[in-house]
Amino acid sequence: MLEGEYSVRYGEKTVLAKAGDFVFIPKETPHNYQSGPEGGKVLVISPASLERYFADVASVLKERPITWEMEQEIARKYGQEFLDGLKHRGQ
Repeated sequence: MLEGEYSVRYGEKTVLAKAGDFVFIPKETPHNYQSGPEGGKVLVISPASLERYFADVASVLKERPITWEMEQEIARKYGQEFLDGLKHRGQ
């Protein structure tokens, strides 16, 4: 975590991660994270190709708000699966 605080949920655990903390999430483990009220910055280190998922989401966001369905469709292109209870804020 670079800045701020994040609630990170993975497997059966939920942790509060603060700036300077490192959270390891094993491959294929369902997870989500949400920033605290002040926002923040996260550095994600992941297997190759996941950066294309983030680039595709950013491309949509430049033009319009992204819907949950659109984000799921993009995620599937890159082998990601969102779980129903893990929607991002605003959805």
